[in-house]
Amino acid sequence: MSILEQAEQVVVEAQEKQALAPTATTFDVLAYERGILSILLAWGVGSVVYGIRQMSHEAPEAKGAATQHIAWGAIDAALAINGLKNNRAQQIDYDNGSILEYKLNRKATMLETILWVNTGLDVLYMAWGNSLTHDERPQRKGWGKAIIAQGLFLFLFDGISAYRLRKKRNG
Repeated sequence: MSILEQAEQVVVEAQEKQALAPTATTFDVLAYERGILSILLAWGVGSVVYGIRQMSHEAPEAKGAATQHIAWGAIDAALAINGLKNNRAQQIDYDNGSILEYKLNRKATMLETILWVNTGLDVLYMAWGNSLTHDERPQRKGWGKAIIAQGLFLFLFDGISAYRLRKKRNG
């Protein structure tokens, strides 16, 4: 190997080490994601508990709402648990130097995109819930009211989380 090739290899290795090293100025997307997933988990568990408590009511509308709170809460909790599990694995990889900084930047972009898309979907959920509230069947009215409540929380959660993420990323 020539001296020029050796010098080039040293430069490449130094650049790789620098790319692996965390920087103080880098936004910690993994910590941000853990924070929002923890909120989603709390909401999910709370929704399930609330729904279970509401199941004791005899009224079909209340029972309909209860089933939706349980279902949406279970889905939110499952998504949050899976996300936290993946986040923990990524944090371990990052701490070990296995994840490059540019991958975290890509992750932040993807997370922000998902949050903005979900914000739009949340509007559709609320519209769907609203249409169910006009049904003559009490159970479906209950479904609609619960879907509106779940959609409203998710709309605020996703929208605020996406907005805050954008602001943090852009300084």
